[in-house]
Amino acid sequence: FSHWKSIIPTIIHPYLEYLSETLGKLLAQHVSSLSACLQDCEKQSAVITCLYFD
Repeated sequence: FSHWKSIIPTIIHPYLEYLSETLGKLLAQHVSSLSACLQDCEKQSAVITCLYFD
């Protein structure tokens, strides 16, 4: 939990930028990565499958 508690504040701004760029638009096949890294950081990635229900 403490690890997530330190990570979540760093991704809020990139997430809000992502929302402003994609809200109301069709889903793209590839979207740029969200990152708050400002230096030479070790990068990790995860694949997330989202299910949308109307």
